[in-house]
Amino acid sequence: MDILSIASETQGFPIELLKFLVLAIQLWDQVQVSYTTTKGCCIFLLIKLFIIFIQIAARFATFGIKLSSGGFHTVNGVTIGSGKFIFIPLCSPIQNTIHLTSYFELSVGNGILIESNDNTIINNFIIDSDLDGVIFDGTDRNMIKGNTIIDSRRAVRNDNNSNTGTSDDNHIISNTIISSGKDGMLVVGERNVIQGNTIDQSGDQGIVVGSSGGRTPPISEGVIIKDNSITNSNEYGITINDGTTNTVVIGNTIAGYTNGSIDNNGDGTAEADNIEVM
Repeated sequence: MDILSIASETQGFPIELLKFLVLAIQLWDQVQVSYTTTKGCCIFLLIKLFIIFIQIAARFATFGIKLSSGGFHTVNGVTIGSGKFIFIPLCSPIQNTIHLTSYFELSVGNGILIESNDNTIINNFIIDSDLDGVIFDGTDRNMIKGNTIIDSRRAVRNDNNSNTGTSDDNHIISNTIISSGKDGMLVVGERNVIQGNTIDQSGDQGIVVGSSGGRTPPISEGVIIKDNSITNSNEYGITINDGTTNTVVIGNTIAGYTNGSIDNNGDGTAEADNIEVM
């Protein structure tokens, strides 16, 4: 049995790292023999080393795409997950547009991490994220529309950041969300709009507004939940946590829930024209 076969049976050891080391040894052996007579082989091995190095870096990354400064970025038509990996940290303070169809073969922790304002995330396909599909991390005025997010912990997490505060005035529109391990969406902040989404087979709630789980609740006010289809949630279709005020829940279809359709613990919640089907 060769060294790669032995390593493949070793639990928890990145096979890409061992391949990298083996190829490095092979390259060194070729150079020691005669670089001039093995130039083509050396170039080939260098290319393979570079590819494996990228794969190793990808394994330890915690997101597929990160929008970290400047804002006004557009991410359109990207596939992330299901063993596919894209690593694009957008740090430029100028407008960027991403239209990608290629990817590396590695999974990611989070699909898209947003740390800047005024971004547009449309028509992307995110599956098998180890953590969350799309995260708004204390950012405002972003649009996520027409995306398909399957098998994430949470498909969308519109959350607060200890430095920048809550994520406000974001729009989560017409996305398809299937088989989230926890909630389809967690929304913390002010004046966020959740409209026209299809959410199916959530492990906990379909949509959660406000913090939970012992965290200090930041302000969640004026969230609009409208015209969504929420089916087969393992707990509630929609949960509105303590400390949440003036949530509007209107025109949603909620079916196949286990505990109930709407669990309202907030203040000033307005409900109208929701369809509830056991």
